[in-house]
Amino acid sequence: MTRTAALYVLLMTGVCTAAWSEAHPEQAPPRAIQPKDANYRLGPGDGFSVQVAGDEELSHELLVAPDGYVYYPFVGRLKVSGLTLEELDALLVQKLGEQLRRPRIAVTLTTVGEGPQAGSIYVFGRVASPGAYPVRRDMKLLDALSQAGGIPEAARPSVARVLRAGKAVTEADLNKLLVEGDLSQNVALQEDDVVVVPATEVQEIMVVGRVKSPGVFNWSPGVRVLEALSQAGGVVEGANAEHTLILREGKSLACDLRRLLEDGATDQNLELKPGDVVVVNGKDAREPEVAVVGQVEKPGVYPIREGIRLLEALTLAGGPRESA
Repeated sequence: MTRTAALYVLLMTGVCTAAWSEAHPEQAPPRAIQPKDANYRLGPGDGFSVQVAGDEELSHELLVAPDGYVYYPFVGRLKVSGLTLEELDALLVQKLGEQLRRPRIAVTLTTVGEGPQAGSIYVFGRVASPGAYPVRRDMKLLDALSQAGGIPEAARPSVARVLRAGKAVTEADLNKLLVEGDLSQNVALQEDDVVVVPATEVQEIMVVGRVKSPGVFNWSPGVRVLEALSQAGGVVEGANAEHTLILREGKSLACDLRRLLEDGATDQNLELKPGDVVVVNGKDAREPEVAVVGQVEKPGVYPIREGIRLLEALTLAGGPRESA
């Protein structure tokens, strides 16, 4: 559009605006409002004022259309949804700079719309319903996770990554955000952002033998023998506490529970690693025993007869789990 045509459109707009003002003297022109967030991003329904110093004909009130665009005379259609006021100012300076010499522009927000911004964000990984979701105004990480149905309790992810333009821009600590309520981890999102909640493999230990509730337990950094035994309900009568074993990567480590429990020998309270199996043997060693561990219904130590086969040992432990 030529400058002459643009000026004509603006003059006609001015005439119509003046006529409207005379017909509605009780209504003042829109005033600038302060966005609640310094990084507030425009969306459909938002209104803003553009003031060009020394050129009143190019100063105008604009409204963001549902598709995220505005029509600015002398420039044309511009996509402004998702831009901050500072970014919009820079864009208009660039566009008007093609026609004017060193334009000075002031952009102010005049109205705030209610609708969603144009475009989408994408949530993938360990969420209930991964996929694309519409960008909401002032959208943050918690909003995106909520739209995606939340994080399954069993997933236990530690972080969420936000990718922007194909690059990782930030990593939020989900434990701080969801457990401790640290809102500094509630990252602000933009159109086309990708939120990835990576899967976290749950690491486990096992406690079997002469304990109240033998089984598989979640491992956590720093967990030691006493804590593992506590999770398994403690040792029971008949335990040979002096000859407890920790099976680790095909090797066995000796642990004297009697010294630990009765004498306070903390050197026996060994730190456990993922995959460790704590075996509390029985006092009666006359009958041979086998430890059946892993993906079975009832991990534990079982007495066996000579010549027992693998399938029979699995049967003693209740058979393999469905997930095995």
